[in-house]
Amino acid sequence: MLAGKEKVKNVEGSDEDCAKPPLTWQIIEQEYVKWVAENLDKDMDLTDLNETSREIAEPPDDLTIPLFRFKKEWLSWALKQEENVGGGILADEMGMGKTVEAIALVLTKRNEIPHVSEDPPAIKGTLVICPVAALKQWEREIKRCTLRGSAKVVTYHGARRRKELGQLSEYDFVITTYTIVEVEYSASLLPQEMPHDSGESVLHSVVWDRIILDEAHYIKTRSSKRTKAVLALKSSYKWALTGTPVHNRMGELYSLVRFLQIVPYSYYFCKDCDCRTLDYRSSKQCPDCAHTFFRHFSWWNKAMILLKRKILKNIMLRRTKKEREADLKLPPRIETLRWDSLNSVEEHYYKIIQEKSRKKLHRYAVNHPYLVEYAAFQTEMKAKTCTSCDQSHEDTMVTPCQHIVCKSCLIDVAEQKCCPSCSSPVPGDFTSNAHVTEGQTSRTTIEGFRPSSILNRIHLDNFQSSTKIDALREEIRSMVEMDSTAKGLVFSEFSSFLDLIQYALQKSGVKCARLDGSMSVAEREAAITRFTEDPDCIIFLMTLKAGGVALNLTVASHVFLMDPCWNPAVERQAHDRVHRIGQYKPVRIVRFIIKNTVEERLLELQKKKDLVFQGTIGEGSADALTKLTESELYCLFL
Repeated sequence: MLAGKEKVKNVEGSDEDCAKPPLTWQIIEQEYVKWVAENLDKDMDLTDLNETSREIAEPPDDLTIPLFRFKKEWLSWALKQEENVGGGILADEMGMGKTVEAIALVLTKRNEIPHVSEDPPAIKGTLVICPVAALKQWEREIKRCTLRGSAKVVTYHGARRRKELGQLSEYDFVITTYTIVEVEYSASLLPQEMPHDSGESVLHSVVWDRIILDEAHYIKTRSSKRTKAVLALKSSYKWALTGTPVHNRMGELYSLVRFLQIVPYSYYFCKDCDCRTLDYRSSKQCPDCAHTFFRHFSWWNKAMILLKRKILKNIMLRRTKKEREADLKLPPRIETLRWDSLNSVEEHYYKIIQEKSRKKLHRYAVNHPYLVEYAAFQTEMKAKTCTSCDQSHEDTMVTPCQHIVCKSCLIDVAEQKCCPSCSSPVPGDFTSNAHVTEGQTSRTTIEGFRPSSILNRIHLDNFQSSTKIDALREEIRSMVEMDSTAKGLVFSEFSSFLDLIQYALQKSGVKCARLDGSMSVAEREAAITRFTEDPDCIIFLMTLKAGGVALNLTVASHVFLMDPCWNPAVERQAHDRVHRIGQYKPVRIVRFIIKNTVEERLLELQKKKDLVFQGTIGEGSADALTKLTESELYCLFL
């Protein structure tokens, strides 16, 4: 059990201290010092399950599929967690079936009477929040795992979502997206005199029985509007599902700990009284006590030394494919680095960019000179941070209310014609033109490509390939020669590079499907259906952000990563769209790297971030962290 629920001990001190009882934070401080002294030298592997998590619980009869033993272990552990702590983090490696495990938990407890609450009212439903790519996946999994009609499910998405919702209390599962949660919350904060589609946020107006965050790393940035909107939701139980809780630095775990409201690490404590509050306030005066807010401190700042040894041990369950190999019986995964060199023309071009241009252009030049020559000063090249999802994107737009938003977030709320950042109304033609980049005219465009595509700025009569595209074509030929039924996924961070790849592959007679952030839910589903059901469609082109999470694509057995990502966790997510339960073919992953370029430095950065992951979450011990320098630790931890 966590520190906030531990038995309070007496504190010895001076005569002055004995005159008044110790404050809560002082008691916790003494327990903290004692625990550190007794346990600092001990190491712990989160995959070393204790006796409690080795116990099993049988799923309800409503669940129609059999569960592996490790899933029954999860169910037993989760039931105890809800009783003792109120939830936790399920951090099983990607592809092990976290969605099914969550469904089993909901079905096991759905007949229990929800906690009593009148303001706001408590309801029995479980709210599932996921990326837009996972909406249909959750629907399919619930339908597949339950008796027909036994689970009441509604997808809360689109312009008509409120009219279709009916009574919240009727449903076992309410499925929505992170963007919708943010939009509703932002709209509820607008001044009442402003015209907007709202009133109070429906999702924030009740106390849910349970909230499940799928791909919970989506709230890793604690200051983002998305995270604040999620943290404002209320529920009796809370669960975070993610195979990659740490992406860039250990401090990202704070958002998950804060979501779970773990005592004391989620709270700001007053040094002068027993006041505690969940969120930092910019006002000078604390609204909950007579002291200034500057007298309050966050216990999370003391948590780093306890992170793996105590905090995560009590709230996180992680199993890996290697650990549960006997249950899963997955085919082998073979990962290779393919090293290529730029040809003489490309190398000359890259050196010019390296010497005279901004460093951010280097990665484009490595993939294809066209990405610099024809897009250097276009919107795509000016990567900006979306004010809605707080991620850097190559495709952004500025709304009439002056918010920078990515096209993925904009299309997610296109039907309700509002800004995804603040919910202010925007003209109908603004959201409908999300596929068009600034400066594009209405001239005829190449069939099958966006009006904003880089292909519309290139003289295609003299189209030139690149080293990476040629290497990919070679790998695809090899794939088909080895297995005529094989299919592959092609990932890149850059949608314009996917345009060039798609055009080159189509010229070579390779049939492709495409998924990126500019596509609606219906368009994404159509692309997935085409790839999975059309035997002639052998390549699925995807951006890492849009296609790297939540999808089950075991129909493919090859993954081609065209450019290394700053974040190795994102690449791991992409690998496991294929290497997961339901895969029967050996999986081959090819990562394309160009020698003597910025990509070599990116590989080194990935190794350092992997050390942080292994030292915190993974199978490795904390000794992995000793391989980092002090400055590297500072950058990666905070």
